[in-house]
Amino acid sequence: MNHAVNLALPGIQEDLDATTAGLQWVVGAYMAAVAASVVAVSRLGVTDRIGLLELRAESLVAMGDLDSASADAASMLAAARRVGKPALLAQSLNCRALIEIRTGASRPALVTAADALAAAR
Repeated sequence: MNHAVNLALPGIQEDLDATTAGLQWVVGAYMAAVAASVVAVSRLGVTDRIGLLELRAESLVAMGDLDSASADAASMLAAARRVGKPALLAQSLNCRALIEIRTGASRPALVTAADALAAAR
C-alpha cells in the first residue's frame, strides 16, 4: 500500500508546499493507518497469509523489485481464490493492478482494477 502514497507524494509536495520532513510524516501516517487496518482485518478472520503477502508486495514495489512483487501478487490471488471470499479476491486483484501500473501495463491494470471492483460488490 505504500505504493499509493509514493505515487501521491509529488502532488502532495506541490499542493501543500511540503518539505522532505513533511513528506516523511505523510508516509508515516499512511503506514500507521495501514497497520491499523491490517490489525482490524485480521480480527475479522481474514487469512493472515494474504495480508502479509500484500504488505510484502507493496514493500517490494517501493524498493523497485517488481518481479518479486508480481510473484507475491500471484500467490495472493491463488490463496484468495482458494478461500473464496470476495473481499480477499478484491484485495489481491487490487494489489495486482497496482503492480501492473508500475510495470507500465496500463491496459491490463485497468482490466484487473475493474475485476477488483466487481469482486468487491
